[in-house]
Amino acid sequence: MMRNGFLLVRCVFFALLLLLTLLTMTFASWNINSSLKAGQTVATTSGLILFECCAFFIFTALAFLEVFRPKSNSARISVECSWVAGISLFQLGASISATINGSVFACRASSAADICASAWLLVPSMWLKSMITFAYFFSLLITVLAHREICDDIWKETIYTMAWFESGIDRAVAKARAARLDRDVEKAKSSSNWDVESAQEEDPYGGYLDDIESSSARKKQFATPETNTAPAAAPWASEVPIRRGKDTPFSVNSTPATMAKALPPAPKSNASSRFIERFRESRILSRFELPSLYGTHFMNNGSTPFQPPTSPNHDVDKPIPLPRLSQWVRADDHSRR
Repeated sequence: MMRNGFLLVRCVFFALLLLLTLLTMTFASWNINSSLKAGQTVATTSGLILFECCAFFIFTALAFLEVFRPKSNSARISVECSWVAGISLFQLGASISATINGSVFACRASSAADICASAWLLVPSMWLKSMITFAYFFSLLITVLAHREICDDIWKETIYTMAWFESGIDRAVAKARAARLDRDVEKAKSSSNWDVESAQEEDPYGGYLDDIESSSARKKQFATPETNTAPAAAPWASEVPIRRGKDTPFSVNSTPATMAKALPPAPKSNASSRFIERFRESRILSRFELPSLYGTHFMNNGSTPFQPPTSPNHDVDKPIPLPRLSQWVRADDHSRR
């Protein structure tokens, strides 16, 4: 509430005025007490100054009451401008009276020193206090007139609720926040299911999820006389209880127990390999062969006609003959790793 710059300047003004009010009250009381002890007539100016100091204390307490009780509305702008203007005029008159009566009539040869000293101290303190009060009054009045275009009912606002020297965005945010706070308070007072409504308002996607799940609520909200008289749903669109796993389209075909226990048919025996060794067509031998087993790629150089080998054909289903310095090794022989 006190973060606004205008409110901080206002607090500085009131702090100075309170200090000067205490000083003027002390000097006026001193002047009255000295006059009574000397047996002289008490000056009217001192009595008016005491009255003005008491009134200023009361108005200052009302001006800052809203800080402790926000709903009191004691610091209304129109009220504060009125009493500040009245106090400043009263202080101006008291300053003039203290200047005339204090310097001329109080300080006489027959007067006591206390009466003269108190009268002379009242004059500068009252003038300084009057000038500060006028400065605050004109500052407040000009500031209010400058904000009148922004807020139409500015005279009905209070010093603390008015957004002083803030941008339009900050002002809109402050108003929206205050309106939301008032609305929440009213709901808390009137609604019995406050917790449920608050939880629904806090969920930003609640309305979208409700619309996705079912459109019955939306139909009821935007219902027309035609829709009220029309049947609820077409015969083919009526809701039918479906048993999952039994009714279509969720039915599951059961498998007989005898079929589940039957073994699959045995696989057929593997046929012999029909692989034809193509490496015989290469000029690089991949295994040891006798000269009688050489093919045309090794024996025929293009000029000599091809002569078929005289030895019998090699059986491709038998293991390949081992070359020199080699032996068969078992796949599970770990000792050779």
